Amino acid sequence: MRYSRAKLYALQEAEIRELQMIYSNTQTRLQTIVSTIDNTSFAKWRAKQLRGQVDSAINTLSRKSIPLVRQGIKNVYGFSSQLSVEGLRRQGARGRVDMGNRLNTQTISSLAQQTAIDLVNANESTRRDLHRFIRQTQQGLIQDHAISRLLAEGVALGETGQTIASQLALVLREKMLGGNFLTINGRNYQIDKYAKLVIRTRLKEASVNASINVNIAFGNDLVQVTTVSTACEICIPIQGKIYSISGNDPNFPPYRSIHIPVHPNCWHDDIGVIEEALRMRGRYYKMSRFSKSKRTVASPEEYQELVKFKPRKKKVA
Repeated sequence: MRYSRAKLYALQEAEIRELQMIYSNTQTRLQTIVSTIDNTSFAKWRAKQLRGQVDSAINTLSRKSIPLVRQGIKNVYGFSSQLSVEGLRRQGARGRVDMGNRLNTQTISSLAQQTAIDLVNANESTRRDLHRFIRQTQQGLIQDHAISRLLAEGVALGETGQTIASQLALVLREKMLGGNFLTINGRNYQIDKYAKLVIRTRLKEASVNASINVNIAFGNDLVQVTTVSTACEICIPIQGKIYSISGNDPNFPPYRSIHIPVHPNCWHDDIGVIEEALRMRGRYYKMSRFSKSKRTVASPEEYQELVKFKPRKKKVA
């Protein structure tokens, strides 16, 4: 099998689509339940029935998504490892990678576990908010009936804490009816959109960790951040630059000074580069100066222009 970065990206997107399909189906199912909540008379048995429907949807979601996530992490990690091996061998490196060794199996397990935790926490947060919405809707209708009865009896109603509670309930109602069942760090999400963000970021972490571990196994210390045309302002300062994994190379900045993925939905990877190969191409000192400088390249074209060999002009006597 021929490994390429394009195939790696295609694999990542295929894993994302498969997971997002499960979440999109659940998003649709929950929106149907919410629309039912909004149009039903709330007897006690009906609220219990709706909570049961929510529980069923969330339980099914977790049961289907978590095994898929674990396998996706393993697939991407394995593919990225082989891609890194091929890249190093093309530069003259010799070595092999044991995917069954403790470092690789622990890395895969750790990433899969963290991704599962992210998604399960999001699923449970969605469950809690929907239960709260059902409960508040039921209580609101009961309170509306009580207020109408009091008004009919001529009782004056003042501004109370209940008014504030009603306003908060209205915010929750708008959020739920808008399909934003999940709130993370104060931001509202549709669950399928959030799941896509999480899985893309974690798959990128799997890819990057695989690359680093392969380079360590080969005894190679230098990695280069990929250059993409869609780089954001956060990523532009580091793309195309070379870093030292150990942090002991005086000619390149330490890898620990950056973190890839730089942010959620980040497209950057790192690629192993061998010192001897850089020297043979006449790029070693040029890349060292560039990597330690504040100079940036915003696109692959700019990077190619940077590394292009430019013969010195002869001085005219």
